[in-house]
Formats: sequence, structure tokens, C-alpha cells
Amino acid sequence: MQQWHVVDMEYINNKPQRHVVYTNVVSNLNKMQNGIIYSVLKFVFDNLKYLSIVELFKFLFVKFFADRNDVLSRVKYSRLAVDIFIILKWTLVIVLLKWSINNSFLTFLVWYLII
Repeated sequence: MQQWHVVDMEYINNKPQRHVVYTNVVSNLNKMQNGIIYSVLKFVFDNLKYLSIVELFKFLFVKFFADRNDVLSRVKYSRLAVDIFIILKWTLVIVLLKWSINNSFLTFLVWYLII
């Protein structure tokens, strides 16, 4: 069973209405329009976000606590995960400053968390 997608008329004959086409036609049109460099860079940048600790924290929080079928639940737990991460990050920075812990790994970690 094939899925249907609605595509703007910029792809098909510049008519003012929308058309329904098969998924494979849409992917072929996108491939022809964008080129290999754009496709590779888009893939890299779309997946770079998973190297971030915040995104990992959000992913795990949503996976374990949110209702998979409820979009509002996923958004709520994603935002809650970011808030908790920020609180934990600044708590770590303050504790390290208060105890004057000087370590090259922790210095790198603090700079990573702040930037």
C-alpha cells in the first residue's frame, strides 16, 4: 500500500492548486531539485543534533515518560527535560566553582555545557 502526499504546484506545472502524488514521485522530484551536496549536508546537519547531551536527555525523557500517541505529552516532557537539564547543568557549574575543582576534563565539560 502506497502513501499519498500533497505537493505544492511548484513541483508540477505551476498550477495554482495542489495535487496528490505518490511518495516515490515526491522523492524523485526532491532528488532532482536539490543535488547530492545539499542532500549530504542536510543529512549531516539533521543528525548532528543527536551529538548534543540536551537532545539525548530529551530523547530519553520522552521515551520513558511520555505517551507515544499523545503529541502534547511528548512536547510537555521534552520541555520538562530541557528545563531539568538546564537546572542540573548550572548546579554542576556552581558546585565545581564552589569547591574549586580544577580538572582538564571538567573544564572541557563545563565549556561544552555553557556553549
